[in-house]
Amino acid sequence: MKVLLWIYIVIFSIAQNCNKMNDSFITKYGKSNFNDFQEYKIFTPGFTCNNAPVFFVEKINNPLQIRYVIELNSDRSAIKVMRKEYIRDTIATDGIIETVEQLKLMALKFNKLNIYSIKVDENRNVFVKQKATEQDKHIVRFSNPKNIDANKWLLIKDNWYQEL
Repeated sequence: MKVLLWIYIVIFSIAQNCNKMNDSFITKYGKSNFNDFQEYKIFTPGFTCNNAPVFFVEKINNPLQIRYVIELNSDRSAIKVMRKEYIRDTIATDGIIETVEQLKLMALKFNKLNIYSIKVDENRNVFVKQKATEQDKHIVRFSNPKNIDANKWLLIKDNWYQEL
């Protein structure tokens, strides 16, 4: 009986922690414009080099499977390194980055969000994952919330939903 109570307390604590994270993100950025990220996903690989964050940026519909690797300087104020890689063969690259300014803008804006990942699809639906853990569920702001499947999404606040 004590074990079941302990398990319940742990699960409840984790759920409360996740809700606090969701609430703080939504309170701070819930009404923000994420159009700079449209048709891209940007995420951290879960490690940093010398405390300088590294981000991966990929176009959502990415037939060439190109990934941009962006590393910020140690004070996180500017881009230190930016390179283009092919996901299947990270050695192969043509070195040409056509969207440098857009990528810089996304990386610096993403850095301020303090999250694991963001993806904005062609319909401007915003998918956010706050931590790199499997237990952390995506929270989503749908551009058209009328046809949301209540079996898959739980309304958190305003137009933000969490996957079930």
